[in-house]
Amino acid sequence: MSVSKPAATREIDTEEAGQRLDNYLARQLKGLPKARIYRCIRRGEVRINGHRARPSHKLAAGDKVRIPPVAHLPSRQAGAPGKFLDLTDQFLYQHEGLIVLNKPAGLASHGGSGISAGAIETLRANLPETRYLELVHRLDKATSGCLMIARKRSCLRLLQEALRQRQVGKRYLAVVHSQGLTEWQDQQPAGRWVNNAGANGEQGWAGSFQQPAGRLNNDAAANGEQDTAELPQRQTGILTIDAPLLTRASGNGEKFTSVHPTGKPALTRVKLLQRQDGLSLLEVETLTGRTHQIRAHLKHIQMPLLGDDRYGDKSLDAAALLACPQAVAGRQPGLFLHAWRLRVPQLGDWPAIDVMAPVPETWRRLLGDRFDFDI
Repeated sequence: MSVSKPAATREIDTEEAGQRLDNYLARQLKGLPKARIYRCIRRGEVRINGHRARPSHKLAAGDKVRIPPVAHLPSRQAGAPGKFLDLTDQFLYQHEGLIVLNKPAGLASHGGSGISAGAIETLRANLPETRYLELVHRLDKATSGCLMIARKRSCLRLLQEALRQRQVGKRYLAVVHSQGLTEWQDQQPAGRWVNNAGANGEQGWAGSFQQPAGRLNNDAAANGEQDTAELPQRQTGILTIDAPLLTRASGNGEKFTSVHPTGKPALTRVKLLQRQDGLSLLEVETLTGRTHQIRAHLKHIQMPLLGDDRYGDKSLDAAALLACPQAVAGRQPGLFLHAWRLRVPQLGDWPAIDVMAPVPETWRRLLGDRFDFDI
């Protein structure tokens, strides 16, 4: 359904000040292509205090912006029964400037590319009285867990800068196939091991490796090949995977990421928590933010995620689920990757937070007899 939105004049408040005009209009006219927004500005249909303006014009508090009538703007249909999930019962934390949502697996962070509504569109429908709601960051559609949504632009700016400065701690839980661990039990990997985990009271290892810990060696890089990476058998160990990642788009637009010498630098820290019957429960921290980073790095060290239909191993998935009495034959349980814990320092006047999201019920139903998820 499409609607014609009438002309309106909006006064810019202090929260909205500092934005570019084109970005402000993109938020006001959700779903309208950027090309049409630029055309409206170019034709003078958008006015600031009665005058024409460039798309790059920075808005100031008190500016009056004329937003033109726009036809064919997709309607949110917030009142349509059954149109949107009710996500308000999935709030893990909230204050005046922020919501932390326990995003369900299978729900995209935002709409687009054939997805009519994601988490942000759903929340706008759930909270129609909330004037400002914007994603702080994103999670893959298949990944569940902590997702931050800003209620104020000032909070959004602080959080995004904190993310850029690596001040926000994001930890994931992952269930992976790890049959190979038994073969590596007594093998000391070549390369340099650095026991810097001990500073945090943990026994383990982290650092840089040449063979076989996730870094491309010179011979492999020269040939454009990938090294294999091995994780030794140490239940309390911490491994840093240092392997560049390259993302390509397939013909149908789907993205695929793999280790490649020409890729962007990528670091993932992995801690082994529990092991049982060929599966392992890992705590994972990303030290960079590449597309599908965790999934691609775990595939690289030959520990693919359970339920990963893009980077995983379907035969291993089938064998693992065969041992689960609660599994339904022929039904995929979804990706076993969960954004488990979120730590944000105090930013300006906003308080520090430390939030944990309970794992999906599917995890407990299928694997509750193998792993203790109450970490």
